[in-house]
Amino acid sequence: MPFFQLKTPEEIRLFRILAEYEKFDIRQRLESIRKFKSLALEVLKHFGCKRCGMCCRQEPCMLSDEEVATLCKFLHVPPEEFDSRFLDHRSTYLYLKTPCPFLRGNECTVYEARPIVCRLYPFGSTGFITHCPMGIEIIEAIEAEFPQEKLRAQISEEELAKFEDSVRLKLKNEIEFVKTIAPPVEEKFIKQKFVTSEFLEVFLKYLKHRTIAEHDKKPRKNREVG
Repeated sequence: MPFFQLKTPEEIRLFRILAEYEKFDIRQRLESIRKFKSLALEVLKHFGCKRCGMCCRQEPCMLSDEEVATLCKFLHVPPEEFDSRFLDHRSTYLYLKTPCPFLRGNECTVYEARPIVCRLYPFGSTGFITHCPMGIEIIEAIEAEFPQEKLRAQISEEELAKFEDSVRLKLKNEIEFVKTIAPPVEEKFIKQKFVTSEFLEVFLKYLKHRTIAEHDKKPRKNREVG
């Protein structure tokens, strides 16, 4: 049986944070994160980015080694040049400079090779939906169809304090770096909503049925008689 490894720096960071709350097996936790990512990507197929550029201008983008290699290949630049031109060296992790150096106006110039963090936005791997224009549209769709869910509307002060204490204890250097180029941790998380993988499965079924219903309502073109 192959050894089960953390695949990316993001997963390592997420595991360190999440491990403070629940004592899950490492394998179970990582599979849960990957399941959430997969469901979130499917949900996003039913919504469209509003191209406001908020995420690109405000959110630090963490990369894996594989994503750096993909971007180097896409841009036709060697790793050394990519490192010097595009990475923020104030962190021990691989972060793009903020605002994103690949943003032109409100357009992404590396869209086909963009990292998973960008592909998932406004979803975060830990279950959060950020309040960007598309995120608000998703949240409104959920709350309209599932008013009883209400997405655990806000994080409690106790949970927020626990999160901050955990992050500062485990990842002090990284968080201090992030706070210099992004909204403070407290503000950022209060402005987000939380959903689970289980709920996303239900929501995705609803979206698929809605798409079919909308398609059936469209008038069919009269067939030409040959």
